[in-house]
Amino acid sequence: MGVTVKCKKTGRELDMGYIGFKRWRDKIAELYGGEWWEHYKTLDDAPFSDFRGQRTEFFKAFDWKTEQLIKDKKADIKIVDFCLQCDGEGSINYGACKNILKAIGNYTDDQAYGYAARADHDWERLKTILQDCVDTKSKLVWM
Repeated sequence: MGVTVKCKKTGRELDMGYIGFKRWRDKIAELYGGEWWEHYKTLDDAPFSDFRGQRTEFFKAFDWKTEQLIKDKKADIKIVDFCLQCDGEGSINYGACKNILKAIGNYTDDQAYGYAARADHDWERLKTILQDCVDTKSKLVWM
């Protein structure tokens, strides 16, 4: 069980586990940088349980700060939307893919985002899928 990321029109896709998908979104947020990255990475510190309402309060504060960053134009709403959608199923329009490609620029790595046993270069394949979406004005979907 995992996540399949795919360009809706071309059908080009990459299968990955939930951890690989998180790692990919984390890297995009990091490359976008600024206050969004500093804020986004605090999600790793979210309380696991809602003991004394701590988890609820954490996410209220997180959501408020996210809204402020967007309002103050310190975070791109399209990148925020991509980073915060459900892991299990979601989509973004080609404009968001374009903004992500701009944020990641020429960055490349050899990190395994997809399943490690597969031989393709995951980062480059993911960039190609994003570019497919831009070129065909298609949605990027994951399920």
